[in-house]
Amino acid sequence: MRVIPYLDLRGPLPQTAKPGEPHLALHKSTGNFNQKTWDETCRRLRALPEERWSEVGISNTCDLFRVFEPTLNRLSPEQPRLILDLGCGLGQTARTLAQRFPQARVIGLDASPEAIMVATSAFQLPNLTFRVADLSNPLPLAQGSVDLIVSTNALPYARDQRTTARGLFDLLSPRGLLLNHCRSEESHLFWDFPNSALLPDNTQIFLSDWMLPAREAGLATEVHSISLGTSAHFYLANPFPIFSEAMDAFAAPRRDASSRPYSPLFSHVLLAHSRLAEPTDTLPLAENHLERLDQVLPHVIGAPEEGQRAALIAWNFLAKRLALAPEALDFLMACLPVSAPVLQHMLAITS
Repeated sequence: MRVIPYLDLRGPLPQTAKPGEPHLALHKSTGNFNQKTWDETCRRLRALPEERWSEVGISNTCDLFRVFEPTLNRLSPEQPRLILDLGCGLGQTARTLAQRFPQARVIGLDASPEAIMVATSAFQLPNLTFRVADLSNPLPLAQGSVDLIVSTNALPYARDQRTTARGLFDLLSPRGLLLNHCRSEESHLFWDFPNSALLPDNTQIFLSDWMLPAREAGLATEVHSISLGTSAHFYLANPFPIFSEAMDAFAAPRRDASSRPYSPLFSHVLLAHSRLAEPTDTLPLAENHLERLDQVLPHVIGAPEEGQRAALIAWNFLAKRLALAPEALDFLMACLPVSAPVLQHMLAITS
């Protein structure tokens, strides 16, 4: 494919289909394509004590309560009655919540029956239960009945993000708190550029899909970057060793559970929705894909030197892999006027 520049292009491209144009809808799959291995993994987990779960070689065998704890200490209701852990996995975080709030009823929900079996077998507390649930469907709970909801890397799998967000916000009590720790799509827009300009993705969450429904519900939203899981593994430039090394130089010194001011350079975010939250401003909340991208890319300005170098490597390697002709830089700059000075500096596209 060769990009022919539109010399008179100004501002974002139209995002609404014209009459008669084909409509393409992409739906997230809920199937587990690794079910046989997962069954065997869960069988091994049930045979081991929790302190040996790391031996099975999967990543979701640790308690991530420490990610939530600082924000939880500030914003949680003093005496929560009902707590949900959405996508509880093997149950460690739900267990810790049940210990932290012994007066509360804690329910761990997950789409995997095998994970629920492991959690139920491993953690038996009087105020803790585990259930199988598809988080894309409304939960059978009364409006305003839940005081605290936490979730780790699960809500991106909900097929309709805004509908899911609205449903969960309806469940919250007046002083309720929802903490969502997961990867954000804005990080992929940043690190996967210029592919992200040509082929928008939708595998994680867009911040706007949660912040805008929160506003409708009268909730404020804090957005923190969590550097714990940041890795080249998530991004398209990962096969290039020079990028992986540069990304690791950026991420390794910052790879901990502490929260940081929002930046798309970090793969994971912690969203805190509550009436008591301190709203985070200057976030990429545009609905138009190119406008959103135009809000994300300038974050490279002011980034740590290691982050700037990793972005320089990623953007140029991906541009060359796409075989973009020299005039494509002018085209991208026309599509992304706010980011144009950044692109002029960062991209060195050659034929």
